[in-house]
Amino acid sequence: MKKTRKKSHRAVRRTPKTAQRLYRDLKKQMRDTVLRSKWDNHQSLQGNFDKFTIQDFEHRLADDEELLRPSEAKGLNEQQLIIMQKLFAKYADDCENMARDTKINVFQWTAARCRKLLGLYTQQAVCASANRHLLPKLTLAPTRAHEELLEQYQARAQDEKRAAEADIQAEIERRLGTTNSQVAKPQSGSRRSQPDEVHNKKRKLRTLSSCEAERSAGKQPPRGMSFVKNK
Repeated sequence: MKKTRKKSHRAVRRTPKTAQRLYRDLKKQMRDTVLRSKWDNHQSLQGNFDKFTIQDFEHRLADDEELLRPSEAKGLNEQQLIIMQKLFAKYADDCENMARDTKINVFQWTAARCRKLLGLYTQQAVCASANRHLLPKLTLAPTRAHEELLEQYQARAQDEKRAAEADIQAEIERRLGTTNSQVAKPQSGSRRSQPDEVHNKKRKLRTLSSCEAERSAGKQPPRGMSFVKNK
C-alpha cells in the first residue's frame, strides 16, 4: 500500500490562527495621535511610556472652572414632560399628592423624584425633541397662580446658579492665591531662603579656613583633600 497519507498530510495546530502568537503592529492599531506620534515598536512598553510627560497631554486636561461646575441634569423627555404638565396643573408644587396619584403618575414616581422633575419642569429643561416639537404647544401654567409659582421657582433657580458661580470663582481665586504663595520666595531671615550658590561659597570658605588652620598646626589633611598653600 502506498504511503499517500504521509505525502499529502499537513501538520495542523490545535490553536486557531487568531489565538496564535503572531506579530501585531501596535502602532498601526493605536487610535491616540499622541501615543502614535512617539511610539516605537522596536522598544519595550516601559521604554515607550518613559518618553511621554504630562506636557504631551496638557491640551486634554480640563480647566478648574469646568471641573468645579456641576454637570447639568438630564432634561425631561416628551413623555415625562406631558406627565409633569398634567401633575403640575392639578397639584401645583404638592409633590406628595403627585406621588399618590397613580392615574396620572403611571410610573409611580416617588415624592423625591417628582420634586426633582418639577425643578426641571419649571426651568423648562427638556430634551431637544421636546423643545422643538412639544414645548411650544403645551401650556406650562394654566392659571395665574401657576405662573407666579413658576416665576418663584425660576427666580430661586437663578439665585442658586449665581451662588454656585460665586463659590466657583472664590475657589479658583483661593487656588490661585495658594499657588502664588507657593511660588513666592520664603522669608529672607531663614537659611533656606538663600540661593544655593551662596551656601556653596560659604561652605567652601569654611572648609578652606579649617584646612589652613590644620596646616598651620602641622596636622595631615583629610582624605581626598589637600591644604591650601599661601602664595
